[in-house]
Order: sequence, then C-alpha cells, then structure tokens
Amino acid sequence: MKKEIQFLLLILISISCATNPGQQPIPKMVPDHTPYIAGLIEASPDTTHHYPEIVVGYFTDIYTKGKDPDFPGVLREYTGIYSPTLKRQVVQTSILYGLTWEPETKAKVTIWGPLGAPEERKVIFTHEGNGIYGDEHYKLTRLGNGRYKLQVDLPDGRSYGNTTYIPEAVDFAVPDSISVSVNYRPYDDGTPAEESTEPYNIIFQNPENSFMRVVQFNSSLDRELLLLEPDEGFAYTDRSNYLRTGIGDNINLVENTQDTLIRHWAQDLDKSQDKIWMKNHYWLRFSFFSDGISKLYFPLLKFFSSKSKWVDTIYAPQADAAIQNDSTYLFDVSTIRKVGSDGEFLPKEESDAIGFFSGYYSRYKQTTLYPIRNFDLDSVLTANGQ
Repeated sequence: MKKEIQFLLLILISISCATNPGQQPIPKMVPDHTPYIAGLIEASPDTTHHYPEIVVGYFTDIYTKGKDPDFPGVLREYTGIYSPTLKRQVVQTSILYGLTWEPETKAKVTIWGPLGAPEERKVIFTHEGNGIYGDEHYKLTRLGNGRYKLQVDLPDGRSYGNTTYIPEAVDFAVPDSISVSVNYRPYDDGTPAEESTEPYNIIFQNPENSFMRVVQFNSSLDRELLLLEPDEGFAYTDRSNYLRTGIGDNINLVENTQDTLIRHWAQDLDKSQDKIWMKNHYWLRFSFFSDGISKLYFPLLKFFSSKSKWVDTIYAPQADAAIQNDSTYLFDVSTIRKVGSDGEFLPKEESDAIGFFSGYYSRYKQTTLYPIRNFDLDSVLTANGQ
C-alpha cells in the first residue's frame, strides 16, 4: 500500500514541477471533447458476474497555461457504473491524466456476437444514465472463445468501436479447505507472532489466448488486515464478497499456461485469545482478459502484487506518460477504432477517440485457510499476559 501511494505522490509532484517550465504552453494529453469509449464483456459459468456495460462520453484536458494540473475528484463518486473493474478504469484515467468527464447520453450502442456462432445476435444496449449503456435484459450470449463487435454511433454522426474476444473457457480445482503448518516466530523485539512454514500454492491454468490475468482475493480477515475503523465499510459490498474491495489483486501478463496463487499465514499474537484468528475464508475471482484491455489497465485495489514485466510493460509507461504529459500515449494504447464511411474500421492511426473494448473469462472460487500450529497457543498467550 505504502509503495503505491508513494509512487502516485511522486507522479503528481513530478507533473506539478515539470508541466510548465519557463511558463511555456502546456501540451494537452488529449484534445478537448475527445470521445472516450470503454467496455467489458465477461463470460463465466458461475453466477456472480453481471451483464456487459459500455461507457460513452468525452474527456477534456484541464491543464491551462501558467497553472499547475488540478486532478479532479468528480469521478470518485461516479456510482452509475455497476462493474467495479470498469469504473476503476474510467476514474483512474481521469485522475491520473487530469481529464474532466462529460457523459454522452444519446449514443446508440450495439454489440454483435458471438460472431459466427449459432447464438449470434445483434443487441442494442439501454442507456442507464451518465453515459452508461447496459445489456439490461441479458440478451447477449457470452461464451469462452467467443468474438464480439462493438459499434457506438454518436449524435454528431461519428461512429467508433472494434472487435474483441473472450478468452477460452478454463477450469481448475481449488480445495474447499486448506491446512498450513504454522510455527511460533516472535519478532526481534520479542513481540509474539506465528507464521506458516511453507505457503500453500493454488495451481491454476491461464487460457492460451489470454493477455492478462487478474486474481482478486477478498478474505474474512480483510477488515483487520486493512485496519478499518468500526464505522468503515468496503466499497461495492452490494456486489458480493467477490467484487467488493479487499486486501489485494494479483496481476500479471500471461506468459505461461500454468500459474500459481500463493496463500500464506501470519499473525501477531499480542492480543486476547478471543481475537486470535483460527481461520481465514477467501473469495477468489480469477479473470483472464483479452488484449482488448490495452495497456491502460488500472488495478481495482491499491494494494497489489505483480511480476516486474507487468510493471515495466504497463504500470511504468502510464506513470511516464503522465509525468511527460505525452499527448500520444492515450491514443497509442487505445483499442477503439473509428468507423469509416464504408462501415469498416479505419486504421488505428486515424482514430481520434480513446478507450478500450475487451472480453474476459472468469472463475469464482472459495476456500478456507486453517493453521495447524506446531506449538501450544495457550502457553504462548499465557507467557505474554494474554
């Protein structure tokens, strides 16, 4: 948590110091009123996923000559988007790049798919307010390895979209319960604590045609781990324990078919016996994204772990673009294309819109972690006055 907060603060400070040397005009990240289209389609055999949503509107750079950037909070409470993952992308794009948002409420949003399959159909999405369009009647069939086409027609006659796919269906076993061996390991200052001797590895498979994998792990101990006050709650609690904010995301670009999620047990023991953790229940959401998500993905949670390649390929370029006020970056990473007069998508370099259109396949799993202590807990608590 601290590392990401420090990193974001560094970005903001660097931008503030570097965007206006010698009172020169500051280039805009995007032209005023740039179309922004963002959409996600999820397929899952489990029952916790929601229907597809497409966000349509415009971003305008708020930087002005002679002024430091002012990062708006207008989207922080932008509650109309149901999907926490989709909302995170819209909000963080606005905040990190200093862009103000204007919704488009009169667009026509259409998705065809799964293309070439017997279930293919044309679905016109319903405007739900604030430029958010959804398949509220669940007409679109979402299949692993299915392909889909999006077209958004704006009131001024311009049209945008692209095709995407949902990665292949995949399944893997996650045990209902996991037992881990735990030893007594006090800190150097004598504070009593325990820690698992070896972590438990959950082995899972990535679809071969997936681009990025995100595992969201929320647990029954998140309130204590995040040091929440009694009156504090988790965001998106009405979306289920799988989708609410929790302790972290595990993110990586897909390089191998097989991957591992590590579960570890550690606990301070300087507390009364009634507050000692005896188990930890996890709600695990494995999501596998197509390359339509582009390189502008923002993690749902602020505390996350990832391999360096993800940081080097996606996270660091985002920060660099913000610091340098790179007016080409958002267009380079966008997967939204403009539609030509012949109804076909124009080459990427001819698009004047930004955003993404991606499919992802998800599995929702649960498990409970139990400590098998190799020491007498009562004796430790008694020795420490508990």
